[in-house]
Amino acid sequence: MNAIKNFQTIIWHLKYRRGMYVAEGYLPLVSFLEGYGLALRDVCQVDMFSDFQNWIYTRQKRRFAVSWSSYILIDIAKKDEQKATDILFEWLSEFLAFDLDDPANSPLNQPSETKE
Repeated sequence: MNAIKNFQTIIWHLKYRRGMYVAEGYLPLVSFLEGYGLALRDVCQVDMFSDFQNWIYTRQKRRFAVSWSSYILIDIAKKDEQKATDILFEWLSEFLAFDLDDPANSPLNQPSETKE
């Protein structure tokens, strides 16, 4: 499984089973994602959130001086954590070209990979 597919699976689980991984709220979710992003960068040499921030610059047609997580929470969601969470999942879904709401994309519906 490649880094992007793994990341899509993590995002799906965080959207639908967040309580298994982190506490409710935008900040615990972002903390988990940023930690996962650091691990991806260190282990797989994939800087997912730098790419995500650049994607947001392009999407919003502007640059900003804060992190992507602060931009979503403060500038876009006006400090509404639930709205920021919804926007984050929507934007990650667009960024990854992955429909989180399509049941066919659920990792529970995917065949497991076995090593021979």
